[in-house]
Amino acid sequence: MEVVLDLELVTVAGAVNLRAVPCLVLEGEGDEFLLGKDALKRLGIDVDQTLAQLADSTLLEDEKDEFPVGDELPGDASTPIMTLDELLDRAVANGLPREHTTAVREMLELFPQIWRDAVSSGAAASVERLYVRLREDAKPYRSPPRKYAPLQAEFIREYVKSLVAEGLVTKNNAARWACAVVPVRKPGSCDKFRLTIDYRPVNRLTIPIAGVMPSTATVMEVLLGKKVFARFDLTHGFWQLPLHPDCQELFSFVTPDGVYTPNRVPQGAMDSALHFQSQIQTLLAPLIPHSALVWVDDVILFAPTVTEFLVVLRKFFTIVADANLKLNMEKSSLFELEILWCGRYFSAAGVRHDPMRVDALSTLPLPATVADLQRFVFATNWLHDSLPDYARVIAPLHAKLEAEKKKIGKRNRNALQVATQWSREERDAFQDVVSLVRDSALMVHPDPDADLCVFTDASLSGFSIVVTQVRQWQFGVAVEQQDHQLVICKGGMFKDSQLNWTVIEKEAYPIVKACNDLEYLLLRPKGFRLFCDHASLIYIFAPHDELKKHVRDRLQRWAMRLCGLHYRIEHISGDDNVWADIVSRWHVREADSISVAAVRTRGRHVVPVAELSALRPLMDADFVFPTWDNIASAQAGAAREKSRLQVTLSEESGVLVAGGLPWIPTGAKDLLARSFVIAHCGPQGHRGQEAMVLALKARFYITKLEDKVAKFVRQCLLCKHVKGSRLIPRPYGPLLTPTERNEVVHWDFLSLGEGYGDSAYHLEVKDGLSHFCELFACATPTAYVAAEAPLMWAARYGIPKTLLSDQGTHFRNEMIRHMAARLKVEQNFTPVYSPWLNGTVERLNMDVLQVLRALLLEYALDYHEWPYLLPALQANLNHTAVQSLAGHSPVEVFTGLPASSALDVIVAPASETNGERVIEIGDLGDQLENLRTSPHQMHREVTDAKERKRLQDMMTHKGTPMNFDVGDFVLWSRIDQRLPNNKLLGQWVGPFKVIEALPHSFKIEHLVTGRVYEVHASRLKFYADSTLNTTDELLELASSQGMVVGVSGFLEHRFNEEFERWELLVSWVGLQAIENSWEPLDTLLQDVPAKVRQYATTCGDDDFPHQLD
Repeated sequence: MEVVLDLELVTVAGAVNLRAVPCLVLEGEGDEFLLGKDALKRLGIDVDQTLAQLADSTLLEDEKDEFPVGDELPGDASTPIMTLDELLDRAVANGLPREHTTAVREMLELFPQIWRDAVSSGAAASVERLYVRLREDAKPYRSPPRKYAPLQAEFIREYVKSLVAEGLVTKNNAARWACAVVPVRKPGSCDKFRLTIDYRPVNRLTIPIAGVMPSTATVMEVLLGKKVFARFDLTHGFWQLPLHPDCQELFSFVTPDGVYTPNRVPQGAMDSALHFQSQIQTLLAPLIPHSALVWVDDVILFAPTVTEFLVVLRKFFTIVADANLKLNMEKSSLFELEILWCGRYFSAAGVRHDPMRVDALSTLPLPATVADLQRFVFATNWLHDSLPDYARVIAPLHAKLEAEKKKIGKRNRNALQVATQWSREERDAFQDVVSLVRDSALMVHPDPDADLCVFTDASLSGFSIVVTQVRQWQFGVAVEQQDHQLVICKGGMFKDSQLNWTVIEKEAYPIVKACNDLEYLLLRPKGFRLFCDHASLIYIFAPHDELKKHVRDRLQRWAMRLCGLHYRIEHISGDDNVWADIVSRWHVREADSISVAAVRTRGRHVVPVAELSALRPLMDADFVFPTWDNIASAQAGAAREKSRLQVTLSEESGVLVAGGLPWIPTGAKDLLARSFVIAHCGPQGHRGQEAMVLALKARFYITKLEDKVAKFVRQCLLCKHVKGSRLIPRPYGPLLTPTERNEVVHWDFLSLGEGYGDSAYHLEVKDGLSHFCELFACATPTAYVAAEAPLMWAARYGIPKTLLSDQGTHFRNEMIRHMAARLKVEQNFTPVYSPWLNGTVERLNMDVLQVLRALLLEYALDYHEWPYLLPALQANLNHTAVQSLAGHSPVEVFTGLPASSALDVIVAPASETNGERVIEIGDLGDQLENLRTSPHQMHREVTDAKERKRLQDMMTHKGTPMNFDVGDFVLWSRIDQRLPNNKLLGQWVGPFKVIEALPHSFKIEHLVTGRVYEVHASRLKFYADSTLNTTDELLELASSQGMVVGVSGFLEHRFNEEFERWELLVSWVGLQAIENSWEPLDTLLQDVPAKVRQYATTCGDDDFPHQLD
């Protein structure tokens, strides 16, 4: 008789279950059970081969392996100060039963001293003082003073003053150690900073202490059955802990006002975090881990019931009060049913990632730069424990990131700010990752009474591990139909030599990997169910003898690693892997447990504002005005936010209102965006933030409305064209500062009007260090004159190293380029229409005009006679001592010769010796060497004086730092003379794309014509980052703002009888043929006369040239 049975067999790998095995029942008296070779082969057991292996007595050899053998377990903003009543009200809103409010209130009143919004000058916490040990070869480090912008310097001064007032730091200019302070701009702010200290030099010399931080993966089990939570934040936690007096000097910091030494634990020191963690854990030892968990200064409390929770809360307050610790009321919560800790939400149901983080990641656009791609990969990796098969899904993006980094060569943040191109396959891979993140599953707390299931899967390139639990195992029900709850996901990619493994090795590896990495989870009295193809385990426990010896050794070490665990094998054929089906069912079931805040219900499809026109969203055909039903739907999905409101809501016509105004939740971002578009765009005329706030306040109740409106207005692309000053002062940039004579020579032409003879201009050549100059009169500013003057200068004083000028055609031409190449002189240019960058020669222009005017008046000369005064003018400029040269004259600094003056006829200038000097011929060489080296001291004196003056100017100059970089989009101010101007045109033109950063300027590219311009940073304003999508609408905007477009040529001409004028058909530089246009002849004669006349002589029409007269 033949029957079908479920069998349980005991093998060397462990107990294994076989389902639906056909068996033959034979009549007889014996109770023997015979298992045939077919059944054994199904399990991966070859009887003949196994018998042959018994004769092989080769011992295992030692080899370094990934899995250790042994039984040892792995180591586990300026907000108004809240009141106690507000803290209690927030707890009630979060679900605290009202019958317990009296007990909580009494507890709060019993411990009023534990709350502070800032660290005061009182005693430090009653904990062990931090003592830092240095290496034996440590030497004191004292950072040189750093240069700070005026705004940063003022912030540092005020902040340190407050620390001194509170007694947290003391001034100590005698300290041998001093690290630099680094003010860091707060996100979203241009003038607010937080103070950090660069303790890296001290950290490199510190012997670190031992310590451990809690792992969220290993502490999940203690939260099983916990339903009530609270969280607390220690106010400026590190500043509360004392620092050992012997170590205080080590953490001194230097500011522009001096050196200061702290007496509390500094944040950023190597031992600070672990010391803080250990001290708080020691204090809270009576509550850890069954009722409390600590992550540095964030503490959470939990209990199964409210009654037990109140007992825990009183113990916690008592410990805090006895230790003189202070809690931050604003960042603390007395009662919550779901707590946010370490970036995850913990509740009685389990652990899930912050939905705001998940939503932000799942709505990100395609990364535009390599840096954006890197941030996306790193951010999604934070969620990998709840993303099944994450490693293989993210693998294409990770491979793309590594390839881009290898192509760039550098890996710092600035180097990665380059655009990246996406293929269709890479775009699909990105969408797969986004979909996986969007379906992030809930992870439950491990239940020791539940059945723990381990599923593994492998492919040629990677593997995945999924651990689930089933609270009530239903016998007779298929494994994929059981009620699985996700515990954790793991995975990875095969690398290096692993890629050469056989398929069976790759199938076996994730089994051993799971047992090794998740031992803290799998080591339980009840054991766990291992769902896999049994042939993989047989391969581990009984490897074939034809395998190489090192492979057999590795497999048998893996077998030893599995021997210490209690597991039950559930055989699944390799062709019938069901784990993907189990994973797919979580997302459907999980949707029922998610709060209503994640639901969007609409009667019709509404296109999000983010997908509408970025320039004119109100005019977009898909824009939909909000309705009363939209507001009601948004309110229904904001139960959590509603419970935290500080106002009373009432219902009118199905909508919640506050003071008669409908409430729009903060989470309804698209609804808010559509309301803001209506209040700002179209007929509202982009009037700005104040007009928007007044209009919205009169019609809606929106929390923090001013902040939301300010952010919206900052992102309005059209407002950037018409608002703001036409010039943005920038901080002092790098200067070409000479330190020796003839190192940098400035030159420029200055028009003085027609003089007697042929002179109308003069060329100024000026030494950058000494201000020594020579003036060359000329008729016109030509390249010939520009080339002759440096040659004469070089003949008298030597060849200069650098020539600096503007970009006039008399300086930027082939003749000057060849001259500079022959003389080996570097030629530098300043950006056009930025004369202050060549300020040295511009200052000389001002002095020339001033002195000339005075001399012409004093000598009663006609202004045409100015050429005769040039020698006297040059002598005046070179022989006058000035303060900027430390009291020396240009001729003295440049040549070493004494300066002459008209006063010399009265009193001769004092000198070291007025008599004759006798020099021996043999000493002539030494005397000449002294003559050459004596000016060096004077040059250093002059350089120091100039640097002091520059630093003073930097302190008084308040500039706005650049907030754009290569790849970003900017606007160009019409104050630049290269742009046409009109009162009705937007004062900021563009956008342009930044393609290169220069020392004083940027190169920008027009989006339509592709023409490149060099523009000073003061004429540029940030428009959008590199992720901006250049749509047809944006290109149309860029081409409609009166930009100057180059004329490529003329195609034909005609006489327009309607307007009675001659016109030319113009071909424009950078534009297509379809964009050729007819332009008036008169206008073109003014703009490009040379090209018009050239066309007239070659067009073949004898009558047309007469129209030019």
